[in-house]
Amino acid sequence: MEVLVERGAGLDVHKKSVTVCVMTTDGRSVAKTIKRFSTFHRDVVAMRDWLLEQGVTHVAMEATGEYWKPVYEILEGYLEILVANAQHVKNVPGRKTDPEDASWLARLLRHGLLQSSFVPAEQIRDLRDHTRMRRKTVEMISRVENRAQKVLEASGVKIGSVVSDVFGATGRAILAQLAQHKTDPVKLAGLAKGSLKSKREEIELSLEGSFSVHDAQLLAHQLKMHGELETRREAIEKEIETMIGPYAHLISRLDQIPGINHVAAIEILGEIGADMSPWKQHRFFAAWSGLCPGNHESAGKRKKVAVRKGNPFLKAILVQCATAAVRQDGSYFQAKFHRLLRRRGYKRAVVAIAHSMIIAIYHMIRDDRDYHELGAAHLDQRSNESKALALAKQIERLGFQVNLKLSAPAELSVPAAG
Repeated sequence: MEVLVERGAGLDVHKKSVTVCVMTTDGRSVAKTIKRFSTFHRDVVAMRDWLLEQGVTHVAMEATGEYWKPVYEILEGYLEILVANAQHVKNVPGRKTDPEDASWLARLLRHGLLQSSFVPAEQIRDLRDHTRMRRKTVEMISRVENRAQKVLEASGVKIGSVVSDVFGATGRAILAQLAQHKTDPVKLAGLAKGSLKSKREEIELSLEGSFSVHDAQLLAHQLKMHGELETRREAIEKEIETMIGPYAHLISRLDQIPGINHVAAIEILGEIGADMSPWKQHRFFAAWSGLCPGNHESAGKRKKVAVRKGNPFLKAILVQCATAAVRQDGSYFQAKFHRLLRRRGYKRAVVAIAHSMIIAIYHMIRDDRDYHELGAAHLDQRSNESKALALAKQIERLGFQVNLKLSAPAELSVPAAG
């Protein structure tokens, strides 16, 4: 087998140790050296220096949890690093030891049999950490709001049946009074603001419950946690805004896509970065994002399979954006969604729209161009062309020659049957 890396190393990274196997070529013989290092910072630096002394140019390691990240940061800039998917580099059963795993990685690297996972630049990695923390914080805020709603429902307070957003301006004012065990429905209903003033009688009825001191204490704890999390979210968002300066033009460009707002554009950028060169074609990019089905073909038949695992964070963001995009009247995404909805169902149709969105994002970033809305009519035109071609092929099979002309503006010709 052809040797592509003359001096490479495989790293089996764990929480407390890193097992290194260096493979070098000397004429027609292969030398293998195995050494173990601790994962303390100074020991990882010593490992880097030792690899450089050995003349190693490439290293490979598995993307195992968070353990590979500090090793990657120390080696970055000194060696060519390849981070492989752990599912793609499984060793032969019965040979599961740290030295064997490191040797297997070195052997695969030596012959060019490893495919590198996508690791963005340091600035994008920092932005990704912040956007994921913001999303997790928002999820925790939602859980706290649900627990507060649970306290209200358990005590018979039905404010959620009248006020759509219990944590809106009116809801917050009422909840603050309930947390102090002030339960007079008339006074609480007088706190209604804006359009909810017309629903004061309904609000008053919804507040007639058995709200006890115990319930007030529980609600006070939930409101305090909610306020602290909101403060953390605002602080994280300020830090994010200071990090996105170099990518402002790209974020505004992604914001042009239906269903994607400023926040979603930042989250998408944090996951995919600003460079599409790691993916040669858009289909590889869609597969990495987890928005296209896997392959399952047997006996010449393709079977239905679920979408790939891909990047779960990016997939969640794009499905959420696709759900919003299909509500924009007259858009291409909405027309395609309704066409798929009839025969594929709601969930598959939404994932298909997310797939279309990720392809658009790929070309917008790679080609440095703005989003172009095709409109609902584009889908109808493509459908008519497909039907015309299908009918022409049927006529050709009967032995006739067909010449098709579009009414406007281009001419479409079908070759005559042989």
